[in-house]
Amino acid sequence: MRFRVTLTCRSPLHVGGTRHVLGPLDFVQAGDVLYPVRLRALEEWLAERGLVPAFARWVTGEAGGLPTLSGFLQAQRLLTPDLARRLAAYGVRLASPVRPTRVLAFARDPFGRPYLPGSSLKGALRTAWLAAGFSDPRLADRLVDDVRACVEEAARQSPTKRRASATRVAAGAEERALRTLSFPPQYKATPLHRDVWRAIRVRDSAPLDPGAVRVYEVGVLSRRRDGTPYRKPTGTLCAECLIPGTRVEFEVTVEEGWRGLPWSSVAEVFERVADWSREQWNEEKSAVEKLCLASADLAGLREFYAGAPAGVRLGWGSGWRALGVGSRLPRDLQRRVGEVFYDRTDSFPKSRKVIVDRDRIMAPLGWADLSVDRG
Repeated sequence: MRFRVTLTCRSPLHVGGTRHVLGPLDFVQAGDVLYPVRLRALEEWLAERGLVPAFARWVTGEAGGLPTLSGFLQAQRLLTPDLARRLAAYGVRLASPVRPTRVLAFARDPFGRPYLPGSSLKGALRTAWLAAGFSDPRLADRLVDDVRACVEEAARQSPTKRRASATRVAAGAEERALRTLSFPPQYKATPLHRDVWRAIRVRDSAPLDPGAVRVYEVGVLSRRRDGTPYRKPTGTLCAECLIPGTRVEFEVTVEEGWRGLPWSSVAEVFERVADWSREQWNEEKSAVEKLCLASADLAGLREFYAGAPAGVRLGWGSGWRALGVGSRLPRDLQRRVGEVFYDRTDSFPKSRKVIVDRDRIMAPLGWADLSVDRG
């Protein structure tokens, strides 16, 4: 069975690729366009102009601060849009006036065209299904005990190993939980390659219009012990994101040869996604309303969450709870996760990534609407 799933961005959406973080020497900014450079093209151009020694001095301290490629070219009086395009792998416009120091690059194919990996949507389906499994108290108890055991085992490691193992611990617990949800008891020890979610295949999207991607400034919104919100210092962190209103189509295939699938229809899978997203939306809306009581600077967030709930949340910046089943865990275990992996002794998590425009908080990341049609 084939289905066509259309995702429509409600807020800026970032999904990273293989070249994820661009530093200040990896891109050129010319006007309101950011140009990530091709290393080979830059090397050849520097050698052609005899600027390799000057560039080396710039990088090693002559800049007198944070060395940037744009700053070097400006110092040489050579920075022009034509040169930027010559060196660039691609160009992407800035959503607001900003000078980034770090940029998270969007997923792109070998030709530099943006696309959404099918794994980003499939991950949201898996998480929603796992969250629904907590409705069975007996199963929920087993899952919570498993997570608790993993956390306490990590607590006995050194701080360095502990922080590095956070993602691995979460992934392992979710894999074991999904096998428990997916198979009858006699198959609990089923190898990972028989994960029932292999019955659903989500193809990567077709290449998207390059104009659908913008560079947005990203801030980290947190709150003090007295409840008042503040922005954590992050330098000037930006991310390439799909703009609101962008439509992305996926082809979803369900293999009919699998026996004992834990869902009666694809519609049931997407109903659970909608239920899970609605729960996440209401949690975020409640948190934002509390923050807005302490600050009038969050009107953009309050206005965003005043609308109807979106159909799914995915991608970078969606938050610890949205990308896993953290909000299903008991509060004491959530706090313990914060203590062990993130050195937090107060409530956890308490910060969230948001789109900003200078001093204004504009929107959250990662929300989208979904529609499903039989292909």
